[in-house]
Amino acid sequence: MEATEGDALDVGVPGFSGPGTLAAYATASLLFPASYQVGCFFAEYRLPCISGYLVTGVICGPYFLAVLTEDASDKLWLANDMCLAAIAIAAGSELRWAEFKDRIWTVSIISCSVLVCTWTACLMAMIMVAEHVDFLQHLSPNAHMSTSVLTATVMVARSPASAIAIIKELEATGVFTQVCLSVAILVDVVVIVMFSLAVEYAHAMHGGNHYNLGMSIALPFLHILLSLVLGFALGEVCLLLLRWKCQDVRSERLKGASILVIAGLMYYFVQEVLHSEPLLMCVMTGLWTTNRELVLHSDRLRATLPICRPGGWGLKLLEP
Repeated sequence: MEATEGDALDVGVPGFSGPGTLAAYATASLLFPASYQVGCFFAEYRLPCISGYLVTGVICGPYFLAVLTEDASDKLWLANDMCLAAIAIAAGSELRWAEFKDRIWTVSIISCSVLVCTWTACLMAMIMVAEHVDFLQHLSPNAHMSTSVLTATVMVARSPASAIAIIKELEATGVFTQVCLSVAILVDVVVIVMFSLAVEYAHAMHGGNHYNLGMSIALPFLHILLSLVLGFALGEVCLLLLRWKCQDVRSERLKGASILVIAGLMYYFVQEVLHSEPLLMCVMTGLWTTNRELVLHSDRLRATLPICRPGGWGLKLLEP
């Protein structure tokens, strides 16, 4: 809790060479098929494949067998960013405006209710239990409030990737399914905005007289605007690749890999260099690509992304 703002923003650029990195990718190349097989085993007993990924992550993670250590997972930054980008693009691609516009008020009301009720309840709970939590007892009132706000914001977060995985596995369709998925994705986007504001609020509480309150309020919206613009740009790049008509499966996989590599590099650049919101950028990429030319590109995008989405879920669950 004594770390300064400068310490928090001091982000090193990970390397992509050396025996440690090669060993990390070699280990991951063995764990990915293993986690996939465990997921298939769980599916035979009518359980979600993600349950198998979770079990594999717990067993192979640094706190049990330590097959994949914390240092090794840090070296997998490119694969990690590609997987996160794939998950976010997949989430955005599920928001088709033609289906969403008729239920926009229903989705908005449910999303607002979930956000307000969950955030308020978690904030009040954090304030009430502060006296019984060791590390909160020694904080100043401002630090305590900023910690409570950040914690409540994190507790609001949901996982659209998990929802998409369950829906795909169960082949669920219908109005209720679309409403639930739309709510999960919309809440996830709003949480990104809320978390940015919460972080700036925490900085303002600790910055004293030297902190620019006006900039602290404007900065999250500038980051969000930048992320949206880059999302549109990345979406146009995806459209160019999707217009490439493939004649065989190998070319289709090459197209999917190209999208993921570009998205992964953009994800890293936006997160580590621009300090903006890479998840929001990728969600906007999927949304823009799907709705820009819906009839032509919707099915192509949804057919391309599953090539790497299982790897994305597996990698995130294998990490500590």
